[in-house]
Amino acid sequence: MLMYVRSPRAHRHFTVSLLAVMDAAALKVSLTSSLPRRDSYRLLLEGTQSFNLLYINFFADRPRRSRIPFVGRFLGGVHHTLPSSLTLPAWKDEIVAVHEAAAQDSAAGMPTEGVRHLGAGEEIPVQITRTEFDFAVEVLRCSGFPIERNPDEAWPTFKEARSRYEFPAYAIMRRLSAVPAPWTGGRTPATSAIWPTLAVDLLPK
Repeated sequence: MLMYVRSPRAHRHFTVSLLAVMDAAALKVSLTSSLPRRDSYRLLLEGTQSFNLLYINFFADRPRRSRIPFVGRFLGGVHHTLPSSLTLPAWKDEIVAVHEAAAQDSAAGMPTEGVRHLGAGEEIPVQITRTEFDFAVEVLRCSGFPIERNPDEAWPTFKEARSRYEFPAYAIMRRLSAVPAPWTGGRTPATSAIWPTLAVDLLPK
């Protein structure tokens, strides 16, 4: 029996909160060059693993006999979980190695079909648009956040980071009917996004 747990408050959901802090980390590593980033990258790696494991558990419907160990998006063997992630600035080998080790231990025995479907989903282009990204950059700028990289340079980095977790996050939120916050994908049936109160709107002009 599955039990889906929601927040006691209608406009809160744990998956929305996780996605929000991961997007914040992705924005930070994309838009800055001098701020410490180790914690942001670790959050992205571990958050991605959490979404992946939740996805596989929610959408797996194969019998137990079809399950084999895997590492990240690969089946069998030891491989880099996020090979192209090493091209991102400040993405350290040791952080990726820790993530791979944790993924190998926690994912052993997960359904093979769910892993393959997840891998295919990660190839889908991100749904966040450049316009939405630019709006977020402007909100950060108005709040006093140090924008150190040109948005034209930051946008590809942000897309690369978000491509790791957007697909499983959106699928889980549709399944759980999470509050339709901005940047959380569509719902079934279609529901308009519910915007939170932005702190920057409350700052003195």
